[in-house]
Amino acid sequence: MESPPVIDLQTDLGESGRRGCLAVNTATELGGRDDASTELVRRMFERTEGAFKAAVERGQRTGEFTPDRDPAAVASLLLAALVGMRVIARAQGGRERLCRVADAALAML
Repeated sequence: MESPPVIDLQTDLGESGRRGCLAVNTATELGGRDDASTELVRRMFERTEGAFKAAVERGQRTGEFTPDRDPAAVASLLLAALVGMRVIARAQGGRERLCRVADAALAML
């Protein structure tokens, strides 16, 4: 079974010019304009979303997460929150704001 992705805020808050995630940076710079890049990003996002879904399902089985949520929907929400956090970090930074977004997304579990 694949491990869930590890999210490290330092990746997004590091020194300027070396921030972010390859998939998010590629999506924002080339998405929709370069077919090969768009396909790679799509596959990376699908893999991340799949890992989130598996983690939610595992958490529901063990009682860590509420069983009344659709794991696919929660996984999509978590992916959207993660991508959004990474875009915000590039534009505005701020650990406090990123932690608020993460806390709100995780509260859905």
